[in-house]
Amino acid sequence: MNRLDPTKLTPGVLDGYALRAFKYGACGALAIALHEETGWPIVAITDAHNVEDGRAGGGSALHWTVRHPSGLLLDVDGLHREEDLVSEYAGDADDGQAAAGLSTRADCAEWYIETTNGILPTQDST
Repeated sequence: MNRLDPTKLTPGVLDGYALRAFKYGACGALAIALHEETGWPIVAITDAHNVEDGRAGGGSALHWTVRHPSGLLLDVDGLHREEDLVSEYAGDADDGQAAAGLSTRADCAEWYIETTNGILPTQDST
């Protein structure tokens, strides 16, 4: 994935760049922000064996989202049925098998820090 360039994002505009950014890379930042605003649980979409082993999240996550009170998953482009969002990322999973599992802000932040060289979305980078 290309590095996220915040100058290409326009607040309130969901264009192709924003979709790519928040579906493939900055999804962790979005999940953290949504979780902090709503308190809704963070969900990691990851390899199915990680969910089965109780290790959803961390470095193995394929995508991050939050669980809306309706049970649907909230992503950059709206609410999704869990099975649909899992299916979208299954091609990147071990053996093509992905699953969704509850995770934590700490796991999401760790993943985000690893993928962005240490800048959390809530940190002042100046």
